[in-house]
Amino acid sequence: LEREKNNNLELERQRLSAEEENARQKERSRQIEREKNMITRELSQKENENEYLRYKFSAVNMEMQRAVQERQMKEKQLAEQEEQMRQRRASEEHLQNNVQDVTNNNAHDDVPNSPVRGRHGLYEPDEVDGGSSAAHDLQVMPDARLPEYDRYVIRWSYSVKASGIRSLKGGESKRDTTGRDQIAYFFWHGRDCSASGKGTSALATIELDSDKSPQIMVDEGHESACFLNMFDGQMIVHHGKLDEAKSIEEDNVLMYCVHHDDEREISLTQVEARSSNLRSRSSFVVVVIDEAVGICVWHGAKSTKEKKQGALRGAKRLANWFQGMFEINKVDMVEVEEGHEGGLFWKALDGKNDYGSLQEVSGKCDNRVRLFTFLSTEGPFLAREILNPTRGEHVSPYPFRQANLYDATQPALFLIDAVHEMYLWQGWWPGNPEESESATTTGSAEFRWHRDRKLAMQSVQSYADSVGRQMSKACVVNAGLEPTEFRSLFPFWEDHPDVTKINLESAKLNGKKESMTELLAKLSRDRYSLAELLVRPLPEGVDPLKMEMYLSDEEFKEVFNMTKDEFNKLPKWKKLEQRKKAGLF
Repeated sequence: LEREKNNNLELERQRLSAEEENARQKERSRQIEREKNMITRELSQKENENEYLRYKFSAVNMEMQRAVQERQMKEKQLAEQEEQMRQRRASEEHLQNNVQDVTNNNAHDDVPNSPVRGRHGLYEPDEVDGGSSAAHDLQVMPDARLPEYDRYVIRWSYSVKASGIRSLKGGESKRDTTGRDQIAYFFWHGRDCSASGKGTSALATIELDSDKSPQIMVDEGHESACFLNMFDGQMIVHHGKLDEAKSIEEDNVLMYCVHHDDEREISLTQVEARSSNLRSRSSFVVVVIDEAVGICVWHGAKSTKEKKQGALRGAKRLANWFQGMFEINKVDMVEVEEGHEGGLFWKALDGKNDYGSLQEVSGKCDNRVRLFTFLSTEGPFLAREILNPTRGEHVSPYPFRQANLYDATQPALFLIDAVHEMYLWQGWWPGNPEESESATTTGSAEFRWHRDRKLAMQSVQSYADSVGRQMSKACVVNAGLEPTEFRSLFPFWEDHPDVTKINLESAKLNGKKESMTELLAKLSRDRYSLAELLVRPLPEGVDPLKMEMYLSDEEFKEVFNMTKDEFNKLPKWKKLEQRKKAGLF
């Protein structure tokens, strides 16, 4: 019995020892599992941190690229502003202040039969051969026909007269004190002039200028009053050389619109011959070549006396040119008032189309159009008014051109105040990012664009309040999709199919105006449901880096199981992880 008892005790000790060993093994396994889970969590955390760092690096990289682009744009704008200021100072100081036109018989010795007042030379530099300035052949141009694809150097000799001098007795002095003769050079570049052509004219001016005279750059459509005055209202800009039509049998229609309002500043510019380019507040010259040459001078119902006279003078000059070109004795010329056109007139312009006629409008149409551009590249959001370069005594019905909008860095924002209505013009995102220094395809860049749109609309709202306008008269139009009433605010309009295609693909409305009040309310919206935020593309105005903040407090807690304050206290990597789980990334 004693031995059996001892054996049982030994077996019990062995059993207890085995249980203790099993317990130790289980505890060790649990410890290993805990350590494994901890390592897994640490690895997951490290991976999340790495993911966040990669995201942060990508965001910083995009921000650096944006900063570089904005700095380059700012430097370019500053350089352009400095150049404009330099040209303006040279133009104002040397050309516009107290300039005395030399009008005696010897004033035009440089160029026979020239329309330019004062001693001058109008030169057409030939193309440079291999970049050598010695290859220039400067030819005197006897008239004021300027092709858009070409470039010219205008040499102007003038003298400065002292005015306002008082005698010792206090009265006006009878002495006529005239300073020495001075010279200035204008570079005129047509809008289709090549870069090499612009360089050619610059080199030609260097050859001409031996006394460091002022040099003023003049782009087509941006001619100053001083420049236009030299041509005495006789400048005509053509699409191409006027003598390219070799035969009178050729069926051809040419159309010219009258610019500016002062008698000596009026000029004619060739536009596409179509009825949609007619304007009720201007006059046009239509030339029809079809076995004979006929000229029709069309006057809009609200055209001014100055424009009508300028159109007639331009028509007579064109008639003289065509008589010499085709060696004909007579060119038929008629005047037509808006509303009294015949079928042949509309046939020549490919039918009658809507051009925003003002014929049925009672009273005068003498409202002054104003143009503002919005800028945010230099920090604060700014609105800057663009002034008409030929501001004069008369109200200009068409002080700006389409190029003011389309030549700007895109996407751009402009306010056009037409008194009866205010338009916010929105540009386009270039298909090729290299076409724009500010255009990128990142979500943050698109958000900044919508932010700028919102700020522009708020600026329009403030402007409307300051001038006593109603926001019900404010609307938004998109580039390439402008309605007729908007196009009719400009002297002529050219279609841009590439721009139209871009904005149509962005679901913009073709030829429709959008209520600015409704769009501003849409861009100012600060609450969206989760379902709306999961749709791509995001609603306009939503910041892609803070999508969760557009949720209501209740839905936010339902999605993230915490409040917004608790979420904001999380580390950045944890926020990123939570956004990914919710699909808001």
